[in-house]
Amino acid sequence: MGVRNYYAFFDKPAPENLAANQRGRLTPEQRRDIARRIAAHKTYVFFISILAFSSVLFIFFLVWKTANRDGIVSFTNLFVSGGVITFLLLLFVLMQAGDTFLLFVPNDPGDDKVESTIGRVLWKGSRYRVHSDSRQLRSMRLGFALPPPGLYRFYYLSRTGLVVMAEEIDEAARPGPESELMGILARTNHFALNDLIQNRQGLLSKNQQNRLALLLALYVLVVLSCAVLFVGVLFRVLSGNSSGLFYLLLIFAVALILRFGQSVAWIIGDLWTGEVSSVEGPGARNSYQYRYFRSYYYVIGGRRFSVSREAYNALLEGKLYRIYYVPHSKRLVSIEPLQ
Repeated sequence: MGVRNYYAFFDKPAPENLAANQRGRLTPEQRRDIARRIAAHKTYVFFISILAFSSVLFIFFLVWKTANRDGIVSFTNLFVSGGVITFLLLLFVLMQAGDTFLLFVPNDPGDDKVESTIGRVLWKGSRYRVHSDSRQLRSMRLGFALPPPGLYRFYYLSRTGLVVMAEEIDEAARPGPESELMGILARTNHFALNDLIQNRQGLLSKNQQNRLALLLALYVLVVLSCAVLFVGVLFRVLSGNSSGLFYLLLIFAVALILRFGQSVAWIIGDLWTGEVSSVEGPGARNSYQYRYFRSYYYVIGGRRFSVSREAYNALLEGKLYRIYYVPHSKRLVSIEPLQ
């Protein structure tokens, strides 16, 4: 029989919280934490909605003012353009808000009872989820890290299915979580276990070399396209038939050539040596919102590696990992959890 671990979704993983949930009740601390987090989520959604609604009004105003000289736009054009914009902004609100079910539940769970069921933490879609065959379970996405993949007894609120505590099932009845996590990391970071065997020996696998070669071909194509643009614009500027826009295009082309040219040199170096470096340590994640997109990173052993959103969601923070990467371009090629 293995030692049972338990994981708190609200407040802290204290024995008194688990004991209260086993008796079908919430502790006062859990109740306050649930109310605080739901209220904070609703406030966040409210401000995003106000921002989106203001954007809709502003775009409607621009359409109305710029449609034609007399400031009159047909109802059909206004309806279609505004409807499309409203739909896109509503989609943005829902994507940013997540956990939309929380908008329709009271902040205070009140006398809601705690029930339990057997289920799993598993990878579904693009993130980890709690799942049970007997009950639809829910967990808050923002600010929560689910326990490792595996079998658990979940304690949840009877009315909403919101999980408040997870108790690990005995090791003898549970598949190894490390093997599940390894499979998810391999799938989301696009490598095979055969690739990992080669990486452990400090070498790139053939499959990884082919992927780097395809990326190199793409970057070379970008550099050549920018070089053609640069030559064409430069000829136009030297002929004297140009405006300020052409100078901006020159700067833009040079910047892209330098940026992608550097990447080309790095990837050539990685393919030439065929070597892989590694670093290990506790796993952490970072994400940064730029103007129109968000970038995602693993942070392990003092190094940062760019990853996809799915790979970002797959990493369980706090566990020990070893990352294998190519030394020149610093691209992650594989990752494994350490026991």
